Amino acid sequence: PAAKRGPKPGHKGVSRSRAESAAVDQVLVCRPQQCESCGTALPETKGKVVGRQQVVELPPVKPVVLELVRLRVHCRHCGHGTVGRAPEGWDPDARFGPRIVALAALLHEQHHVAYERLVSLFAEVFGLRISEGALVEAVARLGRALEPHAQAIASAVRAAPVVGSDETSMRVDGKTWWAWVFQTATAAVFRIEPRRNAA
Repeated sequence: PAAKRGPKPGHKGVSRSRAESAAVDQVLVCRPQQCESCGTALPETKGKVVGRQQVVELPPVKPVVLELVRLRVHCRHCGHGTVGRAPEGWDPDARFGPRIVALAALLHEQHHVAYERLVSLFAEVFGLRISEGALVEAVARLGRALEPHAQAIASAVRAAPVVGSDETSMRVDGKTWWAWVFQTATAAVFRIEPRRNAA
């Protein structure tokens, strides 16, 4: 017998629904030019829709290079030269934009993609040449920038009346380290340390 389609008993079914017209970016209309029976040219207006198909596709991805140029402009009144300021949030030490860094951190930290593989992924998918060392430093800088937020989450967990926790061993550079999670209903803190001690 044919395999039964649909969700397993007790599981909610999920089906692909057609996107609303407002969400469609491009419509390809297939209008016949001539009658397939007698060859007569068909009118260029009217027609009845007899079928629709939607395909979801990714747009072509190409890195965008942003160059910051600061100008000094002299005042015609007093002669003072004023230098233009960088936009808010511009990092003068960054070589890669925040979206690239966020994607690298997501793939490495959340999906465990090794840095060596990230180099190939960025090159093959985005046409972006970025070294393994640059990726390591970019993710590390992001981690340092997020440290105040991590400390705030840790403080919230410490102040909670009930905290759940669990631990497990893990291998770091060929050695056994220890990983803990401390969790409340709204936050979670992870710690990875080389020793399993009270600290």
